[in-house]
Formats: sequence, C-alpha cells, structure tokens
Amino acid sequence: MTNQPQRRRDLTHYMRPATALHNRVDTSVEAARSQTPRKLAINRRRIYAYIMQQGGATCDEAELATGIAHSTASAAIHAMHSRMDPPLLKDSAARRPTQTGCPAIVWVVT
Repeated sequence: MTNQPQRRRDLTHYMRPATALHNRVDTSVEAARSQTPRKLAINRRRIYAYIMQQGGATCDEAELATGIAHSTASAAIHAMHSRMDPPLLKDSAARRPTQTGCPAIVWVVT
C-alpha cells in the first residue's frame, strides 16, 4: 500500500472559499464574478490532483498539464495555499524553471 499524503477530497471541500480572488480592478472583479463556486472547485481539484500525482509541481507545470489558464491556476494555487484552513498546498522550498527559465515555487500537498 502506498503512503499518499491525502486521499482525493470530495468537490465540496474545494468550494471553500467560494469566491474567486481579485485585485479590486474592475476587470479583475468581473472575471472573479464569472467564476461559479462549482467551476472554482473543479479547477482547484484538478490542480490539486495533478500536484499530488506528481509529488509536487510548479504553477507553470500544472497549467501545461491541465490546460487551465495561468490566471486561473495561479489564483487556485494561492487559494489552496493561503485561503484554506488548513492549507491544502505548501511551498516545498524547491524551485524549478518555468517555460521562460524563471525560477518557480514547487508546490506540494500538505
């Protein structure tokens, strides 16, 4: 039996918080409003599952693997790291290059 960090959670767990992040700019607010709680949860779960399956991943890697847009993937990772109690993801302290060569955080499941 493998020792996985956590079992896959049901969709309702990923719905908290049920609102998308925004930076108070009108376009960002409108984009956040367009995200339903279900859509947020599905994207968060897809990213979480990918990071767990890989044993860690950067946002860039998760975007490429899932096809989720950068702004959506970045916001989902931020929510799972900073807005959930307890957090679902943490910074592994490792860094890997993005497609453009910039160092990026390798996120892991808590």
